[in-house]
Amino acid sequence: MAFTYMSEPKTTSIGKIKKYLVHHYNVQREDKIKDAVKYGIESGYWEQVSGSGFSGKLELTVETFNPCDDGDMCGKIMNAIVACSDPKICSAKLLRNYIVTYHSKFNILEKPFLFKHALERAIHRGTIR
Repeated sequence: MAFTYMSEPKTTSIGKIKKYLVHHYNVQREDKIKDAVKYGIESGYWEQVSGSGFSGKLELTVETFNPCDDGDMCGKIMNAIVACSDPKICSAKLLRNYIVTYHSKFNILEKPFLFKHALERAIHRGTIR
């Protein structure tokens, strides 16, 4: 999530969003998703950049949001857009800033070796390049 949260643009298809919501949040009711997509467009959270109705692609337009705040359907959809977006590229500095902001319990500013070792392990395992 951190890689795509820090990457631009944050765009993905409505089909991928639906699959993400079913898999990660067990959201089964398509009418709730449709209503939330429409509400998000009207509220300026995202815009429909291709297609029409309940098909095409959405692009996240809000500058920042808390990815841990997924209590309502809009938060879930924002997370789905971020998670399903491509490319998933960011610098180590942006990744570190994300962790400091949203996962402060790791305390990587005071213990930077934890972050460095985590990156090295992920590279060694092939999780990141």
